[in-house]
Amino acid sequence: MPEPTISKPTKTSSRRTKARSQAIIDAVLELIAEVGYDRMTMDMIASRAKASKATIYRHWPDKAALALDALRRHGSLVHDSSDTGSLRGDLDLYVRNAVAATEGVDGALVVGLLTASPREPQLTAMLFQRLHEDHLPEITGLVDRARERHEFSPAVDPLIITEILPGTLIMHILVLGLPGDEPFIRRLVDDYLFPLLTAREPEPV
Repeated sequence: MPEPTISKPTKTSSRRTKARSQAIIDAVLELIAEVGYDRMTMDMIASRAKASKATIYRHWPDKAALALDALRRHGSLVHDSSDTGSLRGDLDLYVRNAVAATEGVDGALVVGLLTASPREPQLTAMLFQRLHEDHLPEITGLVDRARERHEFSPAVDPLIITEILPGTLIMHILVLGLPGDEPFIRRLVDDYLFPLLTAREPEPV
């Protein structure tokens, strides 16, 4: 008896799958910005993306997973981490990009996910883990360059940036509704992050 023929996915079908997946992610981004995470439903996503709910559930187990994936894929989370030649310059660029992302669609996604977290306790942990993982390569590059220039204090854990900055941005911009303006950026860079990362261990008494 001949072996059954298993058809391999063609380039056309792969492109179609990728396009459908992108349409679903785009629908999630649009709907969270328009109606918020709480009011967004899988039916609304399917209708906006012109996809079946079966297709959506084949790739994402629930609405929270979809929203987190949309946050991860959204382009502004990948910031320009160019070498400016100094730790202070790199921090300034990093903070400006983070502020721009928080004031844009990313901010709406974060707010939507945070408002749902009391009913979905795992959501907050997943959200901050996602933010931490997305920013880690930028922080690593920034710190490595600063160490090569002997600007960075060995007494400081560089990952503290991923704890301080997201929380500060969320509180200032998303919770209090204050602008991420020049004085705010200056304060973050010059008063908080730069002194923290260059602090030296106290001399023994």
